Amino acid sequence: MLKLGHVAQLGEHVSHDCDDGVGAALAFGAVGVSVLFSLVGGAALSVIGIIFAKNFLGLVSCPDELLEDAALYFRLYFAGLPILMLFNFSAAILRASGDSKRPMVFIIVGGITKLCFRLTFKLRLSDLY
Repeated sequence: MLKLGHVAQLGEHVSHDCDDGVGAALAFGAVGVSVLFSLVGGAALSVIGIIFAKNFLGLVSCPDELLEDAALYFRLYFAGLPILMLFNFSAAILRASGDSKRPMVFIIVGGITKLCFRLTFKLRLSDLY
């Protein structure tokens, strides 16, 4: 929901682009603010999630025998949050400027890559256990 304001502002600047380039300059500024906000916000949420992982899991009554492994998974998930937020904001920026094909291609490539990594690690780790 936070990215909607940036996307609306960017869409307005792109649609009102004049020949003097003022709209393009304002759109470039909106993109910069969006990228900066996604990285700073993602880093802040990442730090909060890593520090308070066990507390969050305690709120949802995680069983004690699973707490350590669940906290590790939670911390790893939150460590990747800045990249996830950067992708989401970037995809929203591309969609706001009228390019919906490129975010779809990125999602497809990312999904295939994730599948390959999961299969690779699953097969490699299953040999260890």
